[in-house]
Amino acid sequence: MPDFDRAPWPDIGRFVSGTAVPIVIIAAFAWIFLILARRFLDGLVRRLIVREAAEGTARELPRGGGPAAHRDVSTLAVSLLRVLVVTIAVIMVLAKFNVDIGPAVAGLGIVGIASASAHRAS
Repeated sequence: MPDFDRAPWPDIGRFVSGTAVPIVIIAAFAWIFLILARRFLDGLVRRLIVREAAEGTARELPRGGGPAAHRDVSTLAVSLLRVLVVTIAVIMVLAKFNVDIGPAVAGLGIVGIASASAHRAS
């Protein structure tokens, strides 16, 4: 039964300072990191594809790199990074809510081992 004789402000303050603010910081950091990583990966992929096309080592790329190849590789890299960053951010938020994150981290390790062995077999 809630205690209605006591003011709720100390509990609200503890929640905001102990849980809400760190969650907002985690979300903001993840968002800023994704924006900066998208710009970095876009430039990196562009330089790599142009270099490969100029050197002639890229077999299926037209001279100059081709915008379709750049877009596809850049989109793949950004999507993989987005999944990784969002997964880490969700695990950090769950930790702020005192959820045991050990099984989640172990599950990620098992998924990593399974995907590595699947890629190795093909």
